[in-house]
Amino acid sequence: MEDALAEKADVCAVNKKVNYDQFEQAYDELTRNIDETLAKLTQQEALWQQTLDEIQNEIANKLDKADLRPLKDYVNAKLKQLQDRLRALAALKRDAEAAGTKSRFLRNVNCISCDKDVIMRKELDTSLFPPKPGLPPTKSMAPYLAYELDALRKQQRCMPQGRDLNQFENMMSSPKKPDK
Repeated sequence: MEDALAEKADVCAVNKKVNYDQFEQAYDELTRNIDETLAKLTQQEALWQQTLDEIQNEIANKLDKADLRPLKDYVNAKLKQLQDRLRALAALKRDAEAAGTKSRFLRNVNCISCDKDVIMRKELDTSLFPPKPGLPPTKSMAPYLAYELDALRKQQRCMPQGRDLNQFENMMSSPKKPDK
C-alpha cells in the first residue's frame, strides 16, 4: 500500500500546477501587451525620425558663417558711422553756448523745406496772431439762485414768529404786496 501511495500525486502539488486554459489566457495577454508595446515603440520611432528630418532640413537651410560675413561687415560699418556722428555731436555740445542774446534773429540758418539761407526769429511776435475771443457767457444758475434766496430771506423776516408751514404756503400763494 505504501508503494501505491508513493506513486500517487500529492493534492497540494496538483493544486499548485497551472491549468492549461489559464496558461493560454496569460500567454495571450502577454503576447497582446508585447505587440501593443512594439506598436507604440514603432510609432515613437517614426515620430522621432520625422522630427530628426525636420531638424536636418532646418539646419540645411541655415546660413553658413561665410554667408554671414558680408552682413557682419555691413552692420559694423553702420555702427562705426553712428559712433563717428555721436562723437561729432558730442564735440559740438562741448562748444560754449550762450545763456541768452540781445538780438532777436538767428542768422545763417537754412530753411528746412527749400534749403535757402534765411533769418529766423527767436521770439514769437504775439501781435501777428489774431486776438483771442472773449470768454463765453456763463450758463450758470448762480445769479438766479442768489436772487431767489434773497427773496426767501425777506419773506421769512416778514413772517409771524410762529413760522408754521401752513402759514408759509398761504403766504406764498397770496398775492404779493408792493414794497415801500
